[in-house]
Amino acid sequence: MKTDTPEECIIAIKLLSKAVGSAHKDILLYSALQGDLLCKLKDVCHSFPILLRNNIDVSRSHAFFLMRFYRLVSQYPKLLQCEVPLNFFDRNFKTIENICKKDEKI
Repeated sequence: MKTDTPEECIIAIKLLSKAVGSAHKDILLYSALQGDLLCKLKDVCHSFPILLRNNIDVSRSHAFFLMRFYRLVSQYPKLLQCEVPLNFFDRNFKTIENICKKDEKI
């Protein structure tokens, strides 16, 4: 995946969206990669909400969740080994974050 330009990031996000839909085991990894790419796009694009609405088939709330998820798993990479669905992280994000902060083994 190329991620040097915003256009390449958009293409990569779309490819990962398709992969998330067809993969069960690697959903957390693909979602973290999407979050990483979305963070990069947000940093370089001044009109990020417009770019998100017009070019990427991801809701704004889900995009911001993916960015938060990426930041969390980049800090605590063992979370990617969990066998829970992505919506578990969405529903329990603060609790998971608090547990990670308290338990240094994670």
